[in-house]
Amino acid sequence: MDENVKGTGHSDVEELLLPGEVKRKAARQLPADEVESSMTISKALKTPPAIAIMIIIGLALIGLLVIVSDASLKEQFTYILRGQLSEYKEAKAKEEEKKIRDIEELTGNKYGSVTLMYTPKDARVDIKQNKYVKDCSSFGTDDDAVLACLKKPFDYSKAPEVTDIPNKSQSLKREEKEVVESLPFTDMPIQQSNEERTVISAYEVTIEITRDGYEPRKFHFTGEKARIGALGEGWESKFWDQKGPGLYMVDFPGADLAPKPETAKINYIAAVKEFECIRREVQSKRDAGKTVSEEQVAKIFTDILNKNDIRTRDDFYKIEAFLRQTDAVWFEGFLKELEKLDCSASTN
Repeated sequence: MDENVKGTGHSDVEELLLPGEVKRKAARQLPADEVESSMTISKALKTPPAIAIMIIIGLALIGLLVIVSDASLKEQFTYILRGQLSEYKEAKAKEEEKKIRDIEELTGNKYGSVTLMYTPKDARVDIKQNKYVKDCSSFGTDDDAVLACLKKPFDYSKAPEVTDIPNKSQSLKREEKEVVESLPFTDMPIQQSNEERTVISAYEVTIEITRDGYEPRKFHFTGEKARIGALGEGWESKFWDQKGPGLYMVDFPGADLAPKPETAKINYIAAVKEFECIRREVQSKRDAGKTVSEEQVAKIFTDILNKNDIRTRDDFYKIEAFLRQTDAVWFEGFLKELEKLDCSASTN
């Protein structure tokens, strides 16, 4: 073999074919100590302690990436760096407590009590309960989203679930003179929620009081002030007002149905005839020397008015004035007939 080949480690053919840069790199030799150092580092990186350190560093980098990508963790990490982690946790705890209180306040069950009184006492009362639902359960355990949903108003444009509430006024036997003195209701639902406090139901009540010969009256009970007057003309809205802890009531002083003109006339005639017989009896007792006070007479007169569905003395005189004005001929004839009234069949 040629000595030239032995000395350089490659042939002339290689000299010809290889680019100059490659030849220069191939020609450059690393010092022996550098080669040994490189091999030592390579071996060191493959030892168990080095591998463990690299794993820890990798996990730390992954953890940092998770922290940066999560807003809550990023916020906590920021406070850790500031040395204010305890203050942060305390503020977050208070924020969570407030959130829970807000949810409880928005979803608390509410019930009300009311007593319905009205005249005539044999009128019919129809009561309907309208249920509106707000469903926030789709947000699961995300309290922020649930709270935001709960704060939104109910959608009253949707048709409610309607339930009839029966009562004794609907089965009166008028021919037997049955009446209802009052209709008390307790624990009427105003608002209810499920156990998870993610679904709320709001309840409204509509009441219609009717009687033949009288103008009807219609009432609307609601637990939301914004709904006052929502049903429009002809409806009287009443608000479930909180009177104490867990105590809700409606300001309902009573409902007196206004008689139609013909009904008012009939009631007036009946009351006047009945009182005329009482007047004659009182006069007879006084002529006989017995004492009958004006207070006693006034009380009897009031009882007769109420019996004939005339609420007050003022109402009586209003009806009388109306009849004198609108039917003067009849009124004069009625007074003459009254003088001839037979009271022999009347009882005290």
